Amino acid sequence: MSETANALRSHVRAGLLPLELARRHLMGLPGQIELRGEEKLMPLALRLAVERDHAAYDCVYLAMAITMDLPLVTADARLARKFSDLPGLELRTLQDWDR
Repeated sequence: MSETANALRSHVRAGLLPLELARRHLMGLPGQIELRGEEKLMPLALRLAVERDHAAYDCVYLAMAITMDLPLVTADARLARKFSDLPGLELRTLQDWDR
């Protein structure tokens, strides 16, 4: 949820979203998605972070997508470039998702 809160903060600061609406979106999030602990994902996330020289907190999402055999959709072009060839990962950008 902290990543979502940060994205919402950016939208509020840019004037794209009123604070109250951002708060409602954030508070409604647990009812829309399944929240999971990251403890079991950390060994793989750390390995990916070290191997590809990338932030470990981003690699948690990669590890989750790999272990759950789900695609990862990202707006992070840098992450997409670094990990597009990672075996076992289906990586999509938001631009791909819109097609």
